[in-house]
Amino acid sequence: MSQTDEVQITTASAVNEQAHPNDSGKPLDAAELATDAGGQQCQMPLEPICTPEKVLKILRDAKVRVFCDQFGHAYAYLPWDMPTDHWECLPIKSRIFRNRVSGLLRRAVNMRIKARHLKEIMQELELQAEGAELVDLDNRVGAAEGGVRIDLGDESWRTILVTRSGYAVVQEREPHFYRAKHQRPLPEPVPGGQVWELFDYVPVGDGGDRLLILTWFAAGLCPGTPVPILVFAGQQGSAKTTCCRRIRSLIDPSVVPLLEIERRHIMQVFYHHAAPCFDNTGSLNRRDADIFCRAVTGDGVERRKLFTNTEAEILAFRRAIMMSAIDIPSDRPDFRDRCLIVRRTRLNEFEAVANLDARFEQARPRLFGSLLDLLAKTLSYLDSAPSTGEFRMADFARLGRAVATVLGKTPEDFDTAYRANLAEQSRELVDDSTFAQAVITFARKHQKDPGWTGNTQDLLKELVEPAGPNTLSPKDDSWPKSPRWASTRLGELAPALASEKIIVERLPRENNRRPWKIYAIE
Repeated sequence: MSQTDEVQITTASAVNEQAHPNDSGKPLDAAELATDAGGQQCQMPLEPICTPEKVLKILRDAKVRVFCDQFGHAYAYLPWDMPTDHWECLPIKSRIFRNRVSGLLRRAVNMRIKARHLKEIMQELELQAEGAELVDLDNRVGAAEGGVRIDLGDESWRTILVTRSGYAVVQEREPHFYRAKHQRPLPEPVPGGQVWELFDYVPVGDGGDRLLILTWFAAGLCPGTPVPILVFAGQQGSAKTTCCRRIRSLIDPSVVPLLEIERRHIMQVFYHHAAPCFDNTGSLNRRDADIFCRAVTGDGVERRKLFTNTEAEILAFRRAIMMSAIDIPSDRPDFRDRCLIVRRTRLNEFEAVANLDARFEQARPRLFGSLLDLLAKTLSYLDSAPSTGEFRMADFARLGRAVATVLGKTPEDFDTAYRANLAEQSRELVDDSTFAQAVITFARKHQKDPGWTGNTQDLLKELVEPAGPNTLSPKDDSWPKSPRWASTRLGELAPALASEKIIVERLPRENNRRPWKIYAIE
């Protein structure tokens, strides 16, 4: 039985030579007539009607389990036998669950149910789910005892268990995952592959960037680890989109692998996509940048469910996010601290996409198997590679040191690659900010002793003159228009300015004013 079968089903076995009344006792109407092979109408009575009470008993006998997840969404865990015997975890309000109920009913008693009765049954199941024990559900990747559990995404609802000793594809009998309609199966993993083969299809030449990307993969498959946003940045024709598409196919395949940022529905996108990939990303405003930062660290959101009442809907997620962009979408330091920037240059030669995709599809099972091997070995090395405490994304850095060890490198090799990536972002942040450039020019006229001391209102007056008449500083959209805005920007830019040997310090409040000290060091 397919997922698109209707709730009310009429089969050929119901054809009878004699017409009989329907469930209301009235003669069959035109809607209950079928057409025979010769184009003539013949009477096809529907199967007898099943009562809601009997349907609920059939579901109990089939061991159907109902519960709510950690966000209060009602689910059912039920058996199904196509293509093989397995169990499925489905939202009670979904059409596919209604079709499954109809299928179980047909197989048990060969009866149908009215739509209004089906609505009553769904309401009763939701009520039962609210009284049952909560079950935490994950999207694609979740924690398992001693390792990681990954939803393979196939029709048989199999999972991949990854532990320190390796990985195995298993059939489980407990609900662990919810699925979105867009998600597609991961490839069946094949052993014997090499992780470095990935870069035959994801053209990244720098050894440091390759190590960071493999660490990103391991972190994306390791629940509980905040994963930096992987940004492929560069000009047109640099294979940014191709890199994103292929990486996503190895961690969270989707019928819509590339997304656009719809600000009204971005939270819903994060909830449904385990590894969302945003293509050709433009500039992000402060609010959007903050939302992406929260999706990295694993925060949640509360929003109004309906405009007709005050009921709230709670969503929480931690996602492995990818982006492609010509330039970095945001100059917010908080955002850039949570990014891995892979710079791309335009390719010298281009090959037909169909040929490249065909070769990649053949390699996908082998590549996925090699990534699972990498994850399993990383878990075994994780305890012996503690974080140095140098990086803000400490969990990611700790995992990266273990990945480097597995790949035959040293933990310091990862530290060097990650440090260089963040330093380049700081330089770009300073170079791209007119305000930062003006602060640097101003600070280099003031050494540490005594330096410059004053409030941001005085600073803005001082900066307009050194900036010069040919700069865009007073007209630039990013130029602070008020002392309060300038104070915020100084606080954000302070770490990046320190890399340029410009020190920005906030001093204790004096006479209801909060002074700053700015100076350059040798």
